[in-house]
Amino acid sequence: MDDDCCKKSYRERLDSLLQELHSLPREARLSYFIKRGAVYGKENPADGRESCEIANCQSRTWMEAAFPDGRLLIRGGSDSTIICGVLSVFSDLLSGLPPEDAYAADPDIFTD
Repeated sequence: MDDDCCKKSYRERLDSLLQELHSLPREARLSYFIKRGAVYGKENPADGRESCEIANCQSRTWMEAAFPDGRLLIRGGSDSTIICGVLSVFSDLLSGLPPEDAYAADPDIFTD
């Protein structure tokens, strides 16, 4: 995530994501997540993260959160490319926010 993105609020990030998704034809939206997941999965391999593994997922998926410099940092990975794409969206939306802003963020982002 670049520094410019970290300066944006959650709402600005979400609006940008929704604008990008709505600009795509409906049938291309799945490809959007697959393409994002292919890049994110290489940056965040799922190997060796047993302590952060999410139980009962069909795919092997892990997620961890930290607060370096008082801001949320989310990392995750999966052996599923699509799930990696979804994790990349959550990371982009929430990483870099102060904890109180991340906590207040609407978790139901995929209803739009």
